[in-house]
Amino acid sequence: MAGIFYGWIGLYYGGLAQMQDTWGFHASGIQEYHLLYNNPGEYFTNLFRDPTMVGLINFSALMILTGMI
Repeated sequence: MAGIFYGWIGLYYGGLAQMQDTWGFHASGIQEYHLLYNNPGEYFTNLFRDPTMVGLINFSALMILTGMI
């Protein structure tokens, strides 16, 4: 019941309630589900690579800023 209420709030008051990320994650999840269903080999390969390299860059910057490297 709470999930239905949360979804209704998100649809009608998403901008005011700052819920855009929830629907963005939902849309990304649907795309990933279809990739898993239609091309499981690529889905599991994508678990080990980041095509944008954003994760690696942010991780490296964090390590440098904290003095760990």
